[in-house]
Amino acid sequence: MNVRDKQEYASGAFVVPFVLVVYFVALSSLSVLEGVSCICSFIFFLNKFFVYNRSRKAEMEDQQSNCINMASPGLSK
Repeated sequence: MNVRDKQEYASGAFVVPFVLVVYFVALSSLSVLEGVSCICSFIFFLNKFFVYNRSRKAEMEDQQSNCINMASPGLSK
């Protein structure tokens, strides 16, 4: 397991209890159908957030590797 996998696992491990708390609060204050729709939209938002963060990280890593390759063309990967 590399560093990136560990970071993603740690962020997921933090989000799961938070989602469960939101789920039970939503179910206690809303009807079951409203609670389920609220949770589904919340999970959809979290998914979009993590996908956006992963794509930003990948862009930054690509830019860094491009800068390294331009600065030292003899040391390409």
